[in-house]
Amino acid sequence: TMVCPTYTLLVQVLDSKSNPSGGVAVSAYEWTSGTARPTKSSVTDAKGNATFSLTFGKYRLRAFEDGILINETSIDLTENSTLSTVRCSIYNVDLSVFVTDYFGQPIPNAVVKFERRSDGVYLEAYSSATKADGSALFSGIIGGNARISVYISGRLSQTQYLYVDSSRRSTELHLDGYVVVAVFVLEASQFFTLAVVLIIVVLFLLILKYKS
Repeated sequence: TMVCPTYTLLVQVLDSKSNPSGGVAVSAYEWTSGTARPTKSSVTDAKGNATFSLTFGKYRLRAFEDGILINETSIDLTENSTLSTVRCSIYNVDLSVFVTDYFGQPIPNAVVKFERRSDGVYLEAYSSATKADGSALFSGIIGGNARISVYISGRLSQTQYLYVDSSRRSTELHLDGYVVVAVFVLEASQFFTLAVVLIIVVLFLLILKYKS
């Protein structure tokens, strides 16, 4: 009969701002068994802590928020009361998105959609409209592999692929196809056509005035 020692594993989960994260689901998987079924699972308390009683060995620790994997790490459990700090750099992230036109002016009232990649497919997770300064703020989100999509008057205008974590605080999407005039957003082709027509009209009026 072989009796394997059982040790206590203390896990603390921190978010992208190094704050304790309560209510996060943490699962421990034996290294050789893959991630099909966890050996033990727990939910962190208000201080971001979870405690496991496990047989000594190597384990995968996976942290989930709303069913979304926010961190995966490995640990060798070889002594009692082992402490493992799990830092989730994509959890509780703040991202500012700036949308500008052909001339670099801010575009207000554009709809910005944050789409997160899941199983090779991008699914909409958050949505916000730009303010007068062309910014849309996504606060306290779950990042990772993402796609930012900008819609003008309901039409998809531009997309950007990026990885969002604690090191990424802002991004800008420059829309060459649009120009902001006063509070109106015009397609660049329309703007330049109107500009040419206006120049022709002004020149015509000047010629008439000169002849008279």
